[in-house]
Amino acid sequence: MENKSAVKAFYETYTPTARRYGLRLSAKFSRRENYVRVYSYATGKTVVKVEDEDEQECFRRAEEDLRHWQQRKEEKEN
Repeated sequence: MENKSAVKAFYETYTPTARRYGLRLSAKFSRRENYVRVYSYATGKTVVKVEDEDEQECFRRAEEDLRHWQQRKEEKEN
């Protein structure tokens, strides 16, 4: 259940942010690799890159990093 709440929290942050800033998501969870990466579609630059063995922790950290990125971006716009 905790895993679903971490994933849900991530997507609640990611979805509106992605629409506003034109972001794309890449995520993979397997025995060998676990990561969440968010890219700017316009520039191709990585906005968020999180790798962790635990899927829940990966989404939690990615959501936190995305919030920080969004705050910095909004501060630059003002």
